[in-house]
Order: sequence, then structure tokens, then C-alpha cells
Amino acid sequence: MSVLEDGLAWLPSSFPQGFSLLFARDVEPRTLLKLMGCEEGSFEVMDRDDAEEFQQEDPEERSVLRAGSVGPWSFAVQSWGAHILESDALEHVSAVAETVAIVRTETVPWFVYAKDGQTLCSFDPGLPDLREGADRDVLLPHMVDSGLRVEGRDSGISPVDAMLGLAERAFGLGLPRELIVHGELLAGVAEATP
Repeated sequence: MSVLEDGLAWLPSSFPQGFSLLFARDVEPRTLLKLMGCEEGSFEVMDRDDAEEFQQEDPEERSVLRAGSVGPWSFAVQSWGAHILESDALEHVSAVAETVAIVRTETVPWFVYAKDGQTLCSFDPGLPDLREGADRDVLLPHMVDSGLRVEGRDSGISPVDAMLGLAERAFGLGLPRELIVHGELLAGVAEATP
């Protein structure tokens, strides 16, 4: 598969305090936000600065997600937080679409591949041999090619960089850097789950 747009390797430098991404194949951005728990009444167009400022007003109670699409994939991006791991968002989205989730916050990096409502492969990129899921080895050749430290192989690539490379190689994922960092996208607010 060809890598879309600018790839993903630029994300850590552009989001040094962390980010989370969820990609869903053949789902409209508005639908993706709804599946992730955003109320349609909260939808508005925001750039990154506006989304982060709104998020900071009450970070424990809500998550601000911005969504768009590139090729057959829609995406939702969140600065700092990991709503996709702290809620039922991944389960809801993967029930209707092939889904890839990538998280790198100050406390956790994580990768998930899911579809048909089931996690196929999920792992901490620092400990990829401890992957879980219904088909935990489905991505193994791509993991090796991307430089993840699996089965004793060490490529010297950072785990997060290797995780991003895996998403590019296995799924052709990438995002337009200028749009994500400076552009406006449809945004929605997901309230924290109790």
C-alpha cells in the first residue's frame, strides 16, 4: 500500500505532549465522531489551537476530537488524551469499520487493530511480544519490517517511530501535516465516561 499524504512520522515532533488517532475505513468523519461518543450538537469546525484551548477548560470531563478523511480512511485526532482507550469508542467504531488506533501520550503508547467489533492485535510498542487479540500475529511481518522489537530482533528504531511505521506499511495510513497542525477540521466533544 502507498503511504497517504505526509505519512505519520512527523506526529511526535508536532505533538510533543502526546496524541491519539483513530482511523476507520469507509466511514464519514461526522459518523466517526458520533461513534466515538461525540454529541452532534457539539459539532463545530475548529483548528488545533481552538480544540486544545477548549479541551483545557475541563480536561477531566471531556475530550475534543477533530475528524477528517484521507482516501478511504476517516480519522479522529486528539491532542494529549486517549479517549479512544478510555471509552467504548474503539468497540463502537470497529463494530462497523476496519479500525486502527494509535496512541502516544505522556503515560502510554499503544497500538490497536480491530474489525467486526473485535480486537485482532493490540500492544504496547515497547513490549510488542506481549501483544493480545484474536489474531495477535496478523501484523507480525509488518511489525518486523517496521522495526518493532519482536522475537528478539532489535532494529534500534524507537518503539513509537516503529509503531507509526507499522501503520504506514500495513495500512497505507498517513495524514496531511499542514491540515492537522494548522487547518480546520470538524470537531466534536465527547463527555468523560463515569
